[in-house]
Amino acid sequence: MKSYPCWRATSLLLCIWFLVGCGSEEQDAPAPVVLERGPVSLTVLPARGGQLSILRYRGEVVLEADTTNGKFLNGFYVAQDSLLASHRPLISPLTVVRQREHSLLMEGQPDARGIRPRLRIILGPEEDIGFTYWFSNEGLGALTSSVVERTDFPPDWTVQFSSAEFRNTGTKPLLSASDSTHLLALHPEVVRDTLLASVLDMPVVFQNERFRLEKHTATREYYRVLPGLSPLSIYPTTGGQRTTVLMTGDQRSVGYGETTNLRTRWVLRTNGKRE
Repeated sequence: MKSYPCWRATSLLLCIWFLVGCGSEEQDAPAPVVLERGPVSLTVLPARGGQLSILRYRGEVVLEADTTNGKFLNGFYVAQDSLLASHRPLISPLTVVRQREHSLLMEGQPDARGIRPRLRIILGPEEDIGFTYWFSNEGLGALTSSVVERTDFPPDWTVQFSSAEFRNTGTKPLLSASDSTHLLALHPEVVRDTLLASVLDMPVVFQNERFRLEKHTATREYYRVLPGLSPLSIYPTTGGQRTTVLMTGDQRSVGYGETTNLRTRWVLRTNGKRE
């Protein structure tokens, strides 16, 4: 009975030592990295053997991913006022491929056509914030869906607010989109690259001074032209796509573009002559 107080004192000292030790380990642990830009913030937390990334848009959790096991914790959803809410949901689970301080790269399983969906989250001082979809084959370029308002478009674009951009294999923007009206603006200098528009998976209309195209909802990857404007049709071909441009009010082929095996070919015909 006399040893009982000593045992209690020893246990108390052990508990204090354990708590102090745990506290020092927590202090020595890496501090969370919080990156903020506009309405988007990315928090990177140390986890067991990896990192936990939490992406928030206007305070709401958009994405939570663990690089330890490469799986989603909360799945993926977006705020209703972003363009991604209008896209087809990502049915295929995405796996973390690479994570850096300012970006997170994930990819899913390829579909029946061999197109592998990928998602990249960028939050850096020199790059735009956004969720980037792109496809790993057929040379279809990238659809970048951003959640940040931008007003720095050239005056020859038809929209001044954009939540999406098409880019070719380089970095030149091809199309911009408005998440409120689904209008896409085609840059006048890149008409030959309009074939990239077929990677969209939603009913869209895009126009500039030359074209106004509307996507059929019944037949995928095909566009028709509204009356009174230059017709242009896009349809899939073996290993790629073919784009045909017709003169207004005439059914003669003025030019066409093809992309096959990651190569793009463009032929322009004027008065029957090939240029």
